[in-house]
Amino acid sequence: MGAPPLLQVDVAIVVMANTAGLELWIEDAAVASTYILLAAEQFNVGACWIHMRNRAGQRLSADEEIRQLLGVPDNFSVLNVVALGVKAENKPARTESDLPLKNIHRERF
Repeated sequence: MGAPPLLQVDVAIVVMANTAGLELWIEDAAVASTYILLAAEQFNVGACWIHMRNRAGQRLSADEEIRQLLGVPDNFSVLNVVALGVKAENKPARTESDLPLKNIHRERF
């Protein structure tokens, strides 16, 4: 559900963690995902974070369906899938003048 881009990608990286006794697995997996996205950009590869945690699948949760498909044990949880492929477009870089300065608050909200 919500993952149609996966049907057209060249590579998909399933980001998961062994959750047994790990309090911060979500944060750790998110950091790993971010580095994958940054590395893809460095090599001009298109990348998209497709969130799976707490999402519905066709019959089970997205996490359970992915683990079943890949034969992953129950003590692992899937955070997301990073889809990699050829970029559909190259957007121009943003500059400092693009920043909405009215949204920056100093010392007080």
